[in-house]
Amino acid sequence: MQVGLLLKERIEVLDNGLRVIIVENHRVPVASLFIFYRVGSRNERPGITGISHFIEHMLFKGAGKYGKGDIDRLVCERGGRNNGMTCEDFTVYLMTIPAPFIDLVIDIEAERMRNAVFDEREVEAERTVILSEREGAENYPSYLLGELVRATAFIAHPYRWPVIGWKSDIQSITRDDLVSYYNDAYTPDNAVISIAGDVDPYEVMRIIKEKFGEIDAKSRMSEPRTKEPKQRGERRVVLRKPGKVGYLYVAYHVPNARSEDTIPLIILDAILGGASSINPLSGANFVKSSRLYNILVNRGLANWVSVRYGLTLDPYIFFIKIGLRSNVSHEKVEKVLFKEIDNIRRGRIKESELKRAKNQIKAQWSYAWEDVTGVAGVYGFFDIITGLDFLKNLPSEVEKISIKDVVRVADEYLVEDNRTVGWFIPQEEAVE
Repeated sequence: MQVGLLLKERIEVLDNGLRVIIVENHRVPVASLFIFYRVGSRNERPGITGISHFIEHMLFKGAGKYGKGDIDRLVCERGGRNNGMTCEDFTVYLMTIPAPFIDLVIDIEAERMRNAVFDEREVEAERTVILSEREGAENYPSYLLGELVRATAFIAHPYRWPVIGWKSDIQSITRDDLVSYYNDAYTPDNAVISIAGDVDPYEVMRIIKEKFGEIDAKSRMSEPRTKEPKQRGERRVVLRKPGKVGYLYVAYHVPNARSEDTIPLIILDAILGGASSINPLSGANFVKSSRLYNILVNRGLANWVSVRYGLTLDPYIFFIKIGLRSNVSHEKVEKVLFKEIDNIRRGRIKESELKRAKNQIKAQWSYAWEDVTGVAGVYGFFDIITGLDFLKNLPSEVEKISIKDVVRVADEYLVEDNRTVGWFIPQEEAVE
């Protein structure tokens, strides 16, 4: 099938379950490889929260023939770049490199899948790095409030864990924990490789089969069994610590990305905060044209506003975050915010506003095809989260949505009993 800028794709599943997507793009002599593992914080349990992120760090410390520092050095020497990221639903490793070196990238990822090295000294060194990362984030009230609101909105599902993990778990995770979790999760039948660029798909597939084909399919990564119960009343949390300005966060429960309500919710997200859901690995920022920016920032009530409806495997949250102006109360901003949400629930959306939201979403979809990194990223992401038909049909499905559809989902999900409200109230620094 051809999609985006008339790109040719090839999809094949190896005998061991490894799913491979190759998308040809011969405009520039560059190739990008993403390997997604279906493991993230949603697969964790109390006592080992943050282990998915911990392993991501460790896989840059050596694997098989590649010692500590070799991966970064070899990719850099060839003019490439590499990175990794852990989320609630997946862990991903990505490399973009001049196309003639795609075989090196494939070999590196094969070694990382089967021969990761968990040297005890490196485990302890990386533990220190992650704890420092966690402690650094805790210095920011905006981070702590987000963590607190999520942990309050979710009382049962693992989405309540922070991706980085709770501090005590980071401190106590053992090398044996890491190795066991790695062996369960880092298997071909739990992975998707997405490659885009100036490549011969038949040659690339030959190399992938050579490097990955003999790796056993042995995933023991279990899906979360606990489902989040329906929220039946507003929840509120307050965070107080030294700071300069207040924050107001509001989270509403919404369905997973495969729901029939996903497209209307994407448009609702675009109306309230500017389109942000379609290209989660990069994406354009349209917030300044949004309704909440107009009523909060342009009118002097807030310094910034962010709306995020993320596409996830399990039901998640529609998250509104607001940074207050120093002389504005939480009560006042709440009143304005909830009044505007009620306006939408009552159908007060103009056709011009709906059209602008649709244009932004389709633009964000188009931007995904600008470079090979974007193409490889969105193919892998949507393959895991929604299936590729969703990605390919998005522009036409967006066009089908009416104001009535958007009002319906707003009236179902953006309601008082379904929300968690968080306030950060800044305190003055203690004077010694």
